[in-house]
Amino acid sequence: MLLRLASEARIVHGLDNRFYAEVPTGGHYEIHELGSSAFEYWLIRSFRRHRQTLPTLDGLKRLIRALEADAMAAGPAQAVWVRVAGCARPASPRLAPAGQVQGAVPPGYASGVSTGAVSYLDLGDSSWEAVEIRADGCRVVTRPPVLFRRPRGLHPLPKPCWDGSIELLKKYTNVADADFPLLVAWLTAALRPVGPYPILILSGEQGSAKSTMARVARRLIDPSSAPLRALPGSQRDFMVEAHNTWVLAYDNISTISTPISDGLCRIATGGGFSTRTLFSDYENILIDVQRPAIFTGIDDFVHRSDLIDRCIFLHLPVIPDKKRRLEQEFWEDFEADYPRLLGALLMAVSAGLRFRPTVTIPALPRMADFAQWGEAVSRGLAWDAGSFLSQYSANRREACASALDDCPIAEPIRELMSYAAAPWHGTASELLSLLAELAPRHARGSAQWPKNPHVLSIILRRIAPQLGIVGISVTFARGRSARLVTIAPVQNEGIDADGVAEPRQTPDERWL
Repeated sequence: MLLRLASEARIVHGLDNRFYAEVPTGGHYEIHELGSSAFEYWLIRSFRRHRQTLPTLDGLKRLIRALEADAMAAGPAQAVWVRVAGCARPASPRLAPAGQVQGAVPPGYASGVSTGAVSYLDLGDSSWEAVEIRADGCRVVTRPPVLFRRPRGLHPLPKPCWDGSIELLKKYTNVADADFPLLVAWLTAALRPVGPYPILILSGEQGSAKSTMARVARRLIDPSSAPLRALPGSQRDFMVEAHNTWVLAYDNISTISTPISDGLCRIATGGGFSTRTLFSDYENILIDVQRPAIFTGIDDFVHRSDLIDRCIFLHLPVIPDKKRRLEQEFWEDFEADYPRLLGALLMAVSAGLRFRPTVTIPALPRMADFAQWGEAVSRGLAWDAGSFLSQYSANRREACASALDDCPIAEPIRELMSYAAAPWHGTASELLSLLAELAPRHARGSAQWPKNPHVLSIILRRIAPQLGIVGISVTFARGRSARLVTIAPVQNEGIDADGVAEPRQTPDERWL
């Protein structure tokens, strides 16, 4: 009987080397991991309907192992997604007929037209519906041609309404008008199945609504029973949490350890984590994820240069007492506007897909795909061309300048370049002696001051990208008898009003 019941399910071997079952339930299909309690419950319910009794626990375990063996031998692995999925094909026969599409179809939606890449947003409701997002519009479909799994804690999104405006979002976010395009770019990028995803850093004094804004951002994309969480203590726990949710949101952060910082860099641009399987000697667990993340905090808790280069920093002003609102009133208003806010975001994603092929950035910054995407969304919303690129470049320069303020050797290097008539060229040992002469006594006596040329070289390599953004180039070369360092002033690669990158000067070859 268990075998016959299991034949109604379609067993899938996921790209993550896990096994899933697509099971019919109440007129729709659900995806559960084999061995999960949800799949066992489905088998038990089906068994009781036929036999009016319970299957044995041993029988369930043996069946699941047999299904895993069959899935391993059957066909190629398939992608199983959380909340947001990608699909490189247009609408398929599995989509709902026109009469079953929920809600109003947005203007301009051409059903059945091939528009290249298609993505889907799992609404998380009991009917397992999803939103299909294409360059020509969005619609709600009853059975998307992708597989979604639903980890514990995943909450449903409302059915979007298509008459909203992205300007409505300002009502629920405490962000400066100049930074609003950065927030919209991050939210729309988080609704895409492929990154990179810059880490959104919300900072400000007490009473600036950092936590509320983080909750709003998460509820618009990936609502959860625990929207804001404490930062995990280990890299393993962090990566497991990233595997089982779409948007990571951490509140009231004071410091980030080096392992977690490295993990954040990996999930922003893509990377894996490997650890030994429990109760085994030789098997490994592999986790490869790319996720959007939100952090809130009062202090400047991001210090490592490689992480700073992957962040968007939004500083929230303190809300005056006269402008504060009751939290109950705030969330009641948000719930009323929730469908329109979601619809406006989804249509902004569609506009970004439509305009992205027309956006060209001559001088690509770090996180270049996000920069191109943000500019595409900005133009799709009829904002000034180049406005997003200009603000994104200014945000990166400000973050890099702030990070350099925390580095004791940055200011002496700036002073060196301020009066140097030509690029400086020499060994790390010579540079350390020169910087010691230029640095104030308190900087030389700090614990962060490099104690030897090797440590200086390590610090220079770490802050080289930030120095480049503020107009100082650091290059390394191997000489005949020593490693050589060249420090030279360069023109800052800013963005002009038309969104065209300014030319960047490079050091003369004779300096090397």
